[in-house]
Amino acid sequence: MTTSSAKPPPPAPDASPAKSAPRGPLVELGTGAAWIIGLGAVCQMASVVLHSNPLAVIMVQAVAVDLAVGRAGLKWDPDANDNTATERRNAMRGIGIGAGVALAVLAAVLVPSAALGWATFTAHGPTTSLALGGMRAIAIGVRDAQLLAGLPIYFVGRAMRASPRWRASDEAPRTPFARAGGVPMAAAVVFATLLGGAAIALMPAATPANVALAASVTGATAALWNRDGAGWGAVGLLGGWTFLAGALFRGGLVDVVWRRGALAPGVVADGAPAWIASALFLAVAVLTFVVRARPAPASDPAGAAG
Repeated sequence: MTTSSAKPPPPAPDASPAKSAPRGPLVELGTGAAWIIGLGAVCQMASVVLHSNPLAVIMVQAVAVDLAVGRAGLKWDPDANDNTATERRNAMRGIGIGAGVALAVLAAVLVPSAALGWATFTAHGPTTSLALGGMRAIAIGVRDAQLLAGLPIYFVGRAMRASPRWRASDEAPRTPFARAGGVPMAAAVVFATLLGGAAIALMPAATPANVALAASVTGATAALWNRDGAGWGAVGLLGGWTFLAGALFRGGLVDVVWRRGALAPGVVADGAPAWIASALFLAVAVLTFVVRARPAPASDPAGAAG
């Protein structure tokens, strides 16, 4: 008499959706480059279409960049987890720090410039240009902080996490020179610095001094974003610098007449004042790698939502 053993039933098919293969570091870096190039083209199109209204150009560019980078996954303050109270507190602190850095650099150049006779100052009452300059500065801060600083930081962080050599560790993953897949976060700051300089270098009135100043301002902005894992300090520095060195000291409240060089955002800057400010902003960028900010979540080296 033979006994037959029943075959076990076949396993039920897995009903869960198949997970897509993770993208490699080069794909992440390429995606980030595509976002930056694409948004740069959108900004250029806006400047062509609305060339008769410079303030409208900057406003449209800021809104377009803010909406687009949100689609890319970048957030102003991912560590706040959409907590409004926390975001408000972080925003006030970060914007204050960034604007304070801009004010300190401006004062460190203007005071000796006045003492050496490089510049003279004439104060007067506030004008309407001050309010318009404030709106312009906010829009430039929002646009450039995300486009030139936030996106490089975000996608280099994604490339780090996509690397097979990335491993969770007790070390704070936002440590600037911690490598994963051969890509340090400091490389994102360097790349942002080059982007800021390139934006000025392509203009007809570009000089080595104003290119260096634009690059160092953007580098300090990116370093603050990398340090904090949020964009508040970055937008505070960029917006504050644009307002203080631009609208406030160029007719909004004080008129500065330069006898040697010039200091202002953009191509107006030149000579020794621009070089001194460039060195100071570069020092700020370096110091942010030494002075640590609040600890980052272990799963997010870039400090941005993925």
